[in-house]
Amino acid sequence: MLHFSDNNIANDDPLIKIRSVVDKLRISFSQSFSPYENLCIDESLLTDINKNNAALGISGNVVMTLLQLHLGKSHTLISDN
Repeated sequence: MLHFSDNNIANDDPLIKIRSVVDKLRISFSQSFSPYENLCIDESLLTDINKNNAALGISGNVVMTLLQLHLGKSHTLISDN
């Protein structure tokens, strides 16, 4: 059987069993992928981020959080709504 974590460690993280793998994949993908010039943020991308305030739409704060690594790098932002 394949195990990624110790079952005896208490943690509230729902992904605790695979957190180390997810973190390594995230780092690997961010180092190997260079985004295109045009970046698009759509409401469908934010359903989990903004569940409780769905009527508010995409706030500037959420957009800035998502784009933080790409600011000042000559990207064009395209957003829906």
